[in-house]
Amino acid sequence: MCELFDQYVRQGRIEGKIEGKNEGRAEGENRLAKLAQVLMDSGRNEELRKALTDQGYREQLYLEAGLS
Repeated sequence: MCELFDQYVRQGRIEGKIEGKNEGRAEGENRLAKLAQVLMDSGRNEELRKALTDQGYREQLYLEAGLS
């Protein structure tokens, strides 16, 4: 009986991790899309290009755009 309970707990943790990863991925994609839209609307295409490859710079832009 205890082993069955442990299996349910393990399965719940696995499912929780998967769900958390999926939610985190969606949040990250939405955040980047919002930043891209802000930069494009401002004509800052070169900054967008740099943000796509430079994580530190991207973080600076998130702060500037109020997306932190």
